[in-house]
Amino acid sequence: MRRLLFLSIALVSVAAAWRQTGLPEPLATDLTKLQSAQSLKVSYSFRVVGEPASDYTLTVGKPNLFKLSMPDGFVLSDGSNVYTYKKSDNSYSEVPYSDGELAKFEKKSAVFGWAAFFPKSPVADITVAVPKPPMALKGMQVTPVDVSLKDGKTTGTIFVDPSTGLTAGFSLKTEDKQYLAIASSVTPSNDPPASDLFAFIAPDGSKKVDAAASGGFTQVAELLNNNCMPCHSSSNHKAGVNLTSYQGIVAAVTPGDAAGSLLVKSLYGNGVDQMPKGRTPLSADQIKIVEQWITAGAKQE
Repeated sequence: MRRLLFLSIALVSVAAAWRQTGLPEPLATDLTKLQSAQSLKVSYSFRVVGEPASDYTLTVGKPNLFKLSMPDGFVLSDGSNVYTYKKSDNSYSEVPYSDGELAKFEKKSAVFGWAAFFPKSPVADITVAVPKPPMALKGMQVTPVDVSLKDGKTTGTIFVDPSTGLTAGFSLKTEDKQYLAIASSVTPSNDPPASDLFAFIAPDGSKKVDAAASGGFTQVAELLNNNCMPCHSSSNHKAGVNLTSYQGIVAAVTPGDAAGSLLVKSLYGNGVDQMPKGRTPLSADQIKIVEQWITAGAKQE
């Protein structure tokens, strides 16, 4: 009788997870657990396929706390500001926290497998999810789930550990790169995270730089790639605008004249439809990055 009762409870839990996420098992349970946790810490290896792996640590807390530690630095939100530290030149930048900054963080390739910790709609970016037979991954038995994202150019596989019901790693493929992450530990908690975990302390000798000046074209391209696809991709350039290359982006700007550039007008909705259409507008700080790049000459540097 007790066994039947336990089985009934388990089936009810599975059904609830399926209804809540709209995804098949085991991804439904994984996303439900991520959504219900108050904090999460993941230690894992991460690499671009074909290159050596590096150690990463992801620590996140609700409602808007996060830190991603990487060999070349870290990105950290204390809930009020977002700090980006670069070890290469011992510098850091600071911008106010916003939903746009959180969205930018969630879209980082290294965060993909655990990004559903934050979104209110964990299936918003997933268009296809297909469970596959169990397999071994670095000595672990996992259940893979192949997924396709709504941007039309990103596919991946989420590896769920059946013993915990949580993501144990993932592979991710974009247009030109493939990534692989394998976790050594995944630790969710129902307790609120300790605030000192997300306190920013400037590294010794580091210098503060302007956020807009820290990225140039690379940062602009990343912003547009994260927010303007697939509508303005190389295969679906709506209104004749292709934002996947320097040549395509610079065709939509007037170097030295940010206010007069079509790209900036579109981001503000100044005389034209505001972009990205039907999605969260870029924050003022994000648009400032584009404006300053254009004002500086819109160079490919």
